[in-house]
Amino acid sequence: MESVFKIVKINFIAVIALLVYLASIAAKLIARTLENLIVLLGAAIFILVFTPFASIIKTCLQSSEYFFYVCLVIFLMFFTIVGLFALLILTVFSGIVRFVLTIITSVTKFLVGCMEAIAEFLLDAYKKLYDICDTDCDKLFSSNKGLKNQCLCLLWTLLKLFSFITSKLLSFAGPLSIVGSVAVVIGAIALVQSNISDRFGISIITYLGLFPIIEIILPIIYFIIMVGVLVFLVSSYGYGWEDWEKLDVTY
Repeated sequence: MESVFKIVKINFIAVIALLVYLASIAAKLIARTLENLIVLLGAAIFILVFTPFASIIKTCLQSSEYFFYVCLVIFLMFFTIVGLFALLILTVFSGIVRFVLTIITSVTKFLVGCMEAIAEFLLDAYKKLYDICDTDCDKLFSSNKGLKNQCLCLLWTLLKLFSFITSKLLSFAGPLSIVGSVAVVIGAIALVQSNISDRFGISIITYLGLFPIIEIILPIIYFIIMVGVLVFLVSSYGYGWEDWEKLDVTY
């Protein structure tokens, strides 16, 4: 009867340990994402600022040569005036700008610190639960029915296997992030190629050749920015897993 209770206890704790382990990994990933929040905001601001200027340039280039030069002069004058005015505003309100940036940075660091602390706490809890299961299993395996009990502790066995595989994969997190970044670029291009091929039955190069250069510059820039941000995010997940790599897990 005592052996049955221990078997149920081991399997139950193994399930909880697995959930805690997955939660620790999720918390670590969230912390990494929050660290990249400034990059995401920067990309969004660049797109918002770049879009109207790109539209003006596109309109000028699509018009006649005379109109293009007139618009170019007006644009340069406007840009100079706006630039000087913006510089004046930044000089006057530099304290406010610095204060806002300080708040954003401080809040981001606080959230990252919280998620890092949660991840470490969950990882420590997982280690304790793992040790409890390991100790109880050692006691069961030393009895005459050790083999039978080992077969009944299926969830514990699966937890050991999962932890072993995960720790080994995280030890290669750096190279895997590089492979993932390459996969993001290839996947994005393949997705665009697939959509164009399904709709028009032609390749990307052929499709782009159907439009003037000025028509395709803006979409290409947007595509490069979005893919670049994704590559940066994926590559940033390849470090900071030392505590997970050092788990004393054997299978």
